[in-house]
Amino acid sequence: MNATVIIPVWNGAAVILDCLASLYANSGDKLYEVICIDNGSVDESADQITHSYPQVRLVRQLVNLGFAGGVNVGLQQTQTDLAILLNQDCLVQPGWLDHMMDAFQQHPGWGIAGCTLLDEAGEVEHVAAYLAYPEIQGVHVRALLSQEPQDLSAPNAFGQETRNGKPYVTGALFAIRRAVWEEIGLLDERFYPAYYEETDYCFRARSAGYSIGSVPLAQAVHTRSSREWLRDPLLHWVNQELSRYRFICKHLSPEEIQAFAAYELQEIWESPYYDSILSKAVAARRTLRALSALFAQESAAGGEEYSTRYRLLQQNFRQIMHRAIVSAQRVSLVDLFERNKAWHELYQDETLSLSSLLAQLSPEYATPSTDQTGDDENDTPLQQIHHLLMQRTARWQEQEAALERLAQIAAEERELLERSCFTDVAPEQENLLRRFSRLACRVTSILSGREFVLRSRLDVLQTQRLNALQQFNVMRSQEEFVDQHTLEQLIGWLAQERQSMADARNRHLDILIQLHRRLQLIELLMDYDER
Repeated sequence: MNATVIIPVWNGAAVILDCLASLYANSGDKLYEVICIDNGSVDESADQITHSYPQVRLVRQLVNLGFAGGVNVGLQQTQTDLAILLNQDCLVQPGWLDHMMDAFQQHPGWGIAGCTLLDEAGEVEHVAAYLAYPEIQGVHVRALLSQEPQDLSAPNAFGQETRNGKPYVTGALFAIRRAVWEEIGLLDERFYPAYYEETDYCFRARSAGYSIGSVPLAQAVHTRSSREWLRDPLLHWVNQELSRYRFICKHLSPEEIQAFAAYELQEIWESPYYDSILSKAVAARRTLRALSALFAQESAAGGEEYSTRYRLLQQNFRQIMHRAIVSAQRVSLVDLFERNKAWHELYQDETLSLSSLLAQLSPEYATPSTDQTGDDENDTPLQQIHHLLMQRTARWQEQEAALERLAQIAAEERELLERSCFTDVAPEQENLLRRFSRLACRVTSILSGREFVLRSRLDVLQTQRLNALQQFNVMRSQEEFVDQHTLEQLIGWLAQERQSMADARNRHLDILIQLHRRLQLIELLMDYDER
């Protein structure tokens, strides 16, 4: 029995050559073929593979099919009885394939198996995992009872309390017997772009009677080099939660759905993280919109079980969405309050520090100089503070102008959103006739190209707002504390002026942050509705 290794590649120029080098150096003669699926990479990944490893079968895709989609393309072209899915940032270790093949020969009932994944320091990340209930979150297991191949379905295979969790192996290195994909089909590409697709496949294989195993002596280093999620952390959170919710819709019983919903509602209310809460709102909304399609096959079978699960999911995801939106607004207000409190304490402490320094000043520092340029190192503290205050006043005026520009952009964005929706952004009441009328207007708007023009203008405004915010933050970071040689007769005016400007700035920032976050929520919900 030989094995084919399938590697979905997406913008992996920094890691793919090291991955392939470890494969050909450490796999031995049981490696039949390596298939790389290039998921529409925009870097030089595909060219690197073609140039450095011409023996690799490279299959180019025009678009990113996601992890499951890329794997499925590879599985359809696999000629061996064993296919091994490998992440592009994994480095297999010597003897890994021999251990994996031996385990499958010793355990004919195994359909899927994983291995030991190490971090770059050589420490064990995990050797298997289980899905914890009721939260439906993966928990990694770092050691099994033995280094021998383990059937994860066996009692106490993990040697620890799993809270009735169901075992699976992670997709970084994931071996599948041909009989499995021929019987239960390919990976579910609706888990896009990734997350929970391997958990779903393990559950499907177990339902078909196959065992899930782990081979501790087969090892690979998982470098976790990808930083794509840093480009849009909120989108990363949304994708992760959306896949989690899709898994819940597919596999949980009515009792488990109820337990999960109770946990999730409590978790949302207690979480202090705005992006995490907002991602649950967006994911819940998208799940509700896709619920009918997810249940299409069960609907054909009919039955009370289908009806109960569908209604429970619909009801609970509505509650999750509403709770997340309310909680996001609450966390936003708490964050604003803490920010204001911190700014107030900062300016209060600075004013006290200045007063203390003034008490130590000598009268000689108040001697005026005839030089009025402000550039001479011999300037008196009076002249230095005068020039410093003039510079600070100019910076404050620039900040006020930036805030006014941001407010103008926000107003224009809101107007464009209202024109695009043919209504207020968040109408309190809307009858059915009004909804149908607005829908007809939206269709006409899209067909006539008006929607495209409005969205294009909105994208331009969003870019301007982000640039203006970045410029404003740069101006804020460049502020300096007043020079310690401040004259006593100026401290009263200085403290009053600083407090006045700080209060004005804080008020503007409060309005700006609240408006920005509300617009962000509305834009995300609209964006994900149209995708």
